[in-house]
Amino acid sequence: MTTPIKTGFESAIALTPCKGVFYADIGKNSTVMDKKLLDILCCPASRQALLPLPSSALTALNAGIASGMITQQDGRIVTTAPLREALITADGKWIYRIDDGIPVLLVDEAIAASQSGLA
Repeated sequence: MTTPIKTGFESAIALTPCKGVFYADIGKNSTVMDKKLLDILCCPASRQALLPLPSSALTALNAGIASGMITQQDGRIVTTAPLREALITADGKWIYRIDDGIPVLLVDEAIAASQSGLA
């Protein structure tokens, strides 16, 4: 389904994803990435496939973030709130956060898995 919207410069079309196409609700505050979307996503740097970060690894990553010891690829310290979801490359080297159900696939904001003891 598409919804026309008016912007300051031109008309645009906003796509409204249907339930089950991109994300499926499983609880009040959590989402699960649809397998179809996960199958087409890849690391923008290495082109490796991306996999959901296991909960035990996410816990370790969040502990590192809370301690201020985790940095992004660009050298900045990660200052986000605890992550609810993240993706890791198939070779286990890079982690990408998921914000509000949206994968943030920016190379500069990737986190080396070795920092949290995962690699």
